[in-house]
Amino acid sequence: MPGFIATIGTNIKAAPSTENNCIYNSIQTDRYYVEHRTCNKFLNDKFLFENDEYIYLLDGVVFNNHQLIDKYKALDWKDCVVNMHKQDPLTFYNEFRGSFLGLVYNKQKDSWLFYTDHIGDKQIFYTQLEDGGWLIGTEMSYMADTMHLNKQVMTPNRDAAYMVITLGYVIENNTLVNEIHKLVAGHYLAITNGKFQEIQYHRFSNTPVERSKEEMIEEIDRRFRNAVRHQFEKDKEYGYKHMACLSGGLDSRMTVWVAHELGYQRQLNMTFCQSNYTDFKVAQQIATDLRHDFMFKTLDGGNCIYDIDVVSKISFGMACFFGLSHTYSMFSKVNFKDYGIIHSGMIGDVVVGSYLYCPKYESAQITNGAYSEEVIDKLKSYQFKYTYPNSEIYMIYNRGFGFCGQGALAYGHTDTETYSPFYDVEFMEYCLSIPLEWRCGHKIYKEWILSKYPDAADYIWERIGKTIKDSLVDNLKKPIVRYTMNIAGKEIPTPRDPYFGAYTRGFILRRLGIRKKAGKKNIIEKDSSKHTFMLDTKENMNPVDYWYYGNPELRCFMDDYWNQNKNIIKDQQLLKDMMYLYTDCKATYDKLQPLTLLAAYKLLW
Repeated sequence: MPGFIATIGTNIKAAPSTENNCIYNSIQTDRYYVEHRTCNKFLNDKFLFENDEYIYLLDGVVFNNHQLIDKYKALDWKDCVVNMHKQDPLTFYNEFRGSFLGLVYNKQKDSWLFYTDHIGDKQIFYTQLEDGGWLIGTEMSYMADTMHLNKQVMTPNRDAAYMVITLGYVIENNTLVNEIHKLVAGHYLAITNGKFQEIQYHRFSNTPVERSKEEMIEEIDRRFRNAVRHQFEKDKEYGYKHMACLSGGLDSRMTVWVAHELGYQRQLNMTFCQSNYTDFKVAQQIATDLRHDFMFKTLDGGNCIYDIDVVSKISFGMACFFGLSHTYSMFSKVNFKDYGIIHSGMIGDVVVGSYLYCPKYESAQITNGAYSEEVIDKLKSYQFKYTYPNSEIYMIYNRGFGFCGQGALAYGHTDTETYSPFYDVEFMEYCLSIPLEWRCGHKIYKEWILSKYPDAADYIWERIGKTIKDSLVDNLKKPIVRYTMNIAGKEIPTPRDPYFGAYTRGFILRRLGIRKKAGKKNIIEKDSSKHTFMLDTKENMNPVDYWYYGNPELRCFMDDYWNQNKNIIKDQQLLKDMMYLYTDCKATYDKLQPLTLLAAYKLLW
């Protein structure tokens, strides 16, 4: 994403940017080069300047900058940052709230400080060059293009390659290039005298704190309203109109709904999915009822998959390209001129809810959050580089911040900023302290909506196909009592069982050849519990299997892409495993992930 590129203690030249909508500014001496590359919005929040002692760069949006100006009795935002830095030279930015990154250079000590925000949605990559100097940038394209231009060595990171084809995203500080590392969320990078340290300045915790239901609902609501207000006020500060994503889920709904209640009523709500799917129907109805503008982009036919090479230039294989392409297909067609932040509901279901299905903390495993486990045994020797107290924290940092953060890059990242109120530090810290018994199954989430925004609960929740109110009524019904018997290791309904009639009809129809026996999800040879899920009907936001098997042109494109590019992979075991996924496995996600790696390798090697 736009931000900066910097070279330190080296003679290499930074590759020129290909982004046309950015504003450029630079500072250069014979020892370093810093170039600010930023989108042409929210410019009073951003800067690159120097004084006699320091160079300061800040990019992104800081929602509480005016409060900080008042707190530090500063003349303006630049003066405020300088004052904050004087008082806390290493972690002054820990008080910032929003989507940001930056650097500080101490001229006297010849020391550099690079930082990203608490969730790491603003990326920073870094590498030590062959001559001992440093290259630091906010886009993998900045890094790769500069290294290509200066004939620097780049070698494949084998673990990262297997992460792409199994997890569907690259975790921790890895990239597909051994020599390039990513600064992870809540960390800063310090470089002094050619040596570097990556140091943590913030860490989210999910240590539970017992509270009453009423107290939790009140505090969730107070903090969420504050988070929403901070984001939407930034639009007003710059005179921009409001733009917000909306679907059939709860997260974007709450962003849109609460913003509307707070007075931000002139919104453009945006939805993209398969035609006539629940996401479209519900979002359209909500936008209509709230009298918001509404924009819809169909994903029919999987046409967004044709953009594989375009979106790969954004992500460089850090996540499955499809996670960006469906979003890019919408936002690449939007004129952002009059609009501000793209407000979303990103990761809300795992903040007020949880990644965990059962209210029990377990140790982190490499398989947590994987899209495909078919060849994940190749990662069994991978050692985590950071400490995770449990699997939920591991998934929040790597799937939530890492993978979902990659998807957000397709939200017009060279045109504007994007953020979710669920990212708000105070909100997230509070929610993660709620005991799992309340977060699993969205229990406290549903209670919050029903208590504070009951009208928002009148619309279908896409995940369950019914409203929250209807689901609670169903939960109060008398549980169904099953009566089964075990025959040859299989549970069969007895005549007393309520499903006996349906089972008997199905058995007769199968014997007559009228109904086929349900097959396993992917291939037959392996344990079915490891098989990748399939979306083979159009009743889904992204029915990739329905598209692949129902659209011959798309299938031909993907197969040709595989056949024409597979020899880029020189690691024969990796190629063999990718070939197994693409040719032997039925699930389309098992095909999209090897294609992601091919597209990235095309750019890198």
